[in-house]
Amino acid sequence: MLGIESYSEYTLNEDFNVDEFFNAYSTLKTATKSIEKYSKFAQDKYNNMNKYLEIYEPIHELLAIEREASSHPDKITKKYIDDYISKGRFKNAICELSVKLQYDLRELLNADDKTEAFELINMAEQEKLIDSKKCSSLHKLRKIRNGFQHPEKEQIQYTKADIEEWIDIVFEIGGSK
Repeated sequence: MLGIESYSEYTLNEDFNVDEFFNAYSTLKTATKSIEKYSKFAQDKYNNMNKYLEIYEPIHELLAIEREASSHPDKITKKYIDDYISKGRFKNAICELSVKLQYDLRELLNADDKTEAFELINMAEQEKLIDSKKCSSLHKLRKIRNGFQHPEKEQIQYTKADIEEWIDIVFEIGGSK
């Protein structure tokens, strides 16, 4: 489903079905728990299976955050994001900001749900909703969020100050709440 054939060298498929992933992940977690007591009889195979779980867990976490955020993008406020930051939950803040950004840009640009973040950000610059500096900053936000879904790639570093800048830009675009 994700296109992972080796836990040491892999690239995720971009077009996997999220609902199928949630179902398969849930089944895998349940199966893992049910066979855990037998792990000592095939320790190498059990360890190999756990290496796949180490790949799937952060993807599941990210998708769960975004699924929740997507159910209420109009309710994502600065205070909501600031609460994540104050708790040190930067990944959640970044994912929520990404969802809000895409939601707001689709509304402002009359774009459909299939329009990707890359294109939305470029369209916002073309329509003069943002300048080139903000465009560049939002592309960094997009790349960092994508890095969460693709842990096999080199991760882009970010700071709390970066997140605070993205908050300002995102809420300037979608209205400041």
